[in-house]
Amino acid sequence: MRNDDFAKHALTASSWSRPGWLRQPVTLAAALCLLVACSGGVGSGDGDDGDGDGDGDGDTGNGGSSSGGRGGNGSPNLGGAPPPPPVSDECKDRAKRILEKDGVARLTAAQYRNTVRDLFAGHTVPQIDFPEERAVHGFLNNTKVQATAESLVEGYATASEKLAKVVADNLSDFAPCSGDEVACGKAFIAKFGAKAFRRPLADDVRTSFETFFTQMRTEHGYATAIRLVTEAFLNAPAFLYRLEPGSADESDPALAKLDDYEVASRLSYMLTDTMPDDELFSLAEEGKLGDRNALLAQADRLMTSDKGREAIARFHDQWLHTNAIDYVRRDSRIYPDWKLADNDAYKASYRKFIEHAFWEEGTVEALLTSKTTFADARLGAIQGVDVNGNDLQKVDLASKGDASSQRAGLLTQPAWLAFNAHDTIDAPVLRGLFIFERFLCFEPPAVPDEVPPLEFDAVNRKQTARMMLEEQHEQGSCKTCHKPFDTLGFAFGHYDAVGAWRTEDAGLPVNAKVELPALGDKSVEGALELASELAKSSEVRRCVATQWFRYGFGRTEQSSDSCIIEELDSGMSESGGDMRALVKTIVGSEAFRFRRTLQQ
Repeated sequence: MRNDDFAKHALTASSWSRPGWLRQPVTLAAALCLLVACSGGVGSGDGDDGDGDGDGDGDTGNGGSSSGGRGGNGSPNLGGAPPPPPVSDECKDRAKRILEKDGVARLTAAQYRNTVRDLFAGHTVPQIDFPEERAVHGFLNNTKVQATAESLVEGYATASEKLAKVVADNLSDFAPCSGDEVACGKAFIAKFGAKAFRRPLADDVRTSFETFFTQMRTEHGYATAIRLVTEAFLNAPAFLYRLEPGSADESDPALAKLDDYEVASRLSYMLTDTMPDDELFSLAEEGKLGDRNALLAQADRLMTSDKGREAIARFHDQWLHTNAIDYVRRDSRIYPDWKLADNDAYKASYRKFIEHAFWEEGTVEALLTSKTTFADARLGAIQGVDVNGNDLQKVDLASKGDASSQRAGLLTQPAWLAFNAHDTIDAPVLRGLFIFERFLCFEPPAVPDEVPPLEFDAVNRKQTARMMLEEQHEQGSCKTCHKPFDTLGFAFGHYDAVGAWRTEDAGLPVNAKVELPALGDKSVEGALELASELAKSSEVRRCVATQWFRYGFGRTEQSSDSCIIEELDSGMSESGGDMRALVKTIVGSEAFRFRRTLQQ
């Protein structure tokens, strides 16, 4: 069934002749049932992925590792169209580097809002609220958990009514008419429908909308008919979902090739979180997006646009947990200088560092070891550098004495240290888990049902955080589970719960020397040595590739995805760990333009 057929079914799934019909959830639900039948599922109702743990995260694991060089300095110039990276003999089979069919991608809340902003460009759109979204590995676009609950259907209905009113109140802009209203309605349907569905309407779908418009115009008049047609478009699966049926590939019947409009939407939503712009839509119309070089040129253009930079920032927000700083609170008995207002500066500094690491230096190595930071007077004091004023300033720590030996990269940013801490004490477990999950792509074991709290006198502690945790985790099976990530966290003993450097904890010397099971039992002392080892690690490089895979394809990696991840990892190695080149490797891969068919 073609994409636009879903719209036809959405249009005819129930009576649309009554104002307020959209308050009947059965309308969209019926259309979504058709979508499930034709496209292999929209997402399970409870988000479970069938792996037995009920967490909806599928076959995670770290996917193994591969060797390769460490990152280089990168360049702000994204370069031309690199050739596909080399892969192992096992992965030279083309089909192995193309993904199996997964769930259907629904627009995230951010994508929906951005799309209607652009669809109604030049007009103020109303505030749109949706139920809280569920994340998998931090990402909100994982198709496995994009179930369409009744509350979300209601949210779509409410949003469509508000947005359709914008059209009705501005008919001269959206559907001007001084003569034949039927002809005007048809013109609106063709133009607005192509933008909403991100492709020209098929003849039968256009006819269905025209029939509906004619009926509504007869019963309620031109303006109401346009408003109801707008609501219909905004509730159709072809608007709410990125439907990618593709067509059989002539060279391999086991593969389906996405058409140019499907590729345009996939590219645009990955790199700008919104619908294709006019240039991309024109290229799709001309059939030019099947060319890899043309596609990579568009990736360059979109990625470096304002919308692209915002979308890349949202990826980093989700991967690197930027918004966690919003929930930081500190006990004034322990940290009397801490203020809630500090969180904004912490967050802005963290974001600016990540932006710098990605766009200016460009590599995984820079993300983990860069000597650049951004600080105002308060954050400067925390990091041991003199900064005047309340505005964030770029600081080169390499020339700042003690700060140079105490700070490097993301993992010594005050925000990261603060949101991976508790209100009275630093949290080695949280710090280690973050690295374990976000930079090594390991899954920690499930937390036992009953874990006794760590009890201590916050004001008069007699032990360091490390000593207390080591003592607690010696009990039962705790040590076996905790050791891989606890040891990562213990390397940060020199940083307190607001991210400041210290040499003592609870009046005792800090011990930040650790052996790392997660990195081949290497021994390091302190956060900077740990960051250096992480920056050199092929496992870390592969994990970064895996995080972009998860985000770029909206899925959790399965064992059958190992070859595409190898391709991405190989591209990272070839580019010296360049994260921007990694994005282009995804776009340039055949997995971006093809998928395996259900019949395979």
